[in-house]
Amino acid sequence: MIGPVKQAFDYSLPPNAEILTVNFKDDAFYRFFGTTAIAEHVPMNPEDLVNEDCFNILWHELNKMTDTNTRVNHILKFSEPYLANRNKIAEQLANFKEQSLNPIKSVASQNSQTERNIAQQRMRKSF
Repeated sequence: MIGPVKQAFDYSLPPNAEILTVNFKDDAFYRFFGTTAIAEHVPMNPEDLVNEDCFNILWHELNKMTDTNTRVNHILKFSEPYLANRNKIAEQLANFKEQSLNPIKSVASQNSQTERNIAQQRMRKSF
């Protein structure tokens, strides 16, 4: 597991190998794995991040499936109990749609906080 990936990298697969990539939207990676200090570009065992054997189990379940859509739906269903709820400010930032306004400034105003405070909070790093 490598994550979060912030730039492209080269890889190769042996013949008949498969890869299924999961792209986390907004702060979903941090909601799933928490704010664990993850070294960039260092492969990690995801089991160490959630303190369970869930990914090994998931791998065996996915390995029995041949249809990609079935695999994706299984991953989505599997992930539900692991996703932490977003906090209020992260939710506002993720759902901010008004393109003519600065999202940091607007969310700060809605929450009676300074722009600097919003920008310095950890969810700012998550987006």
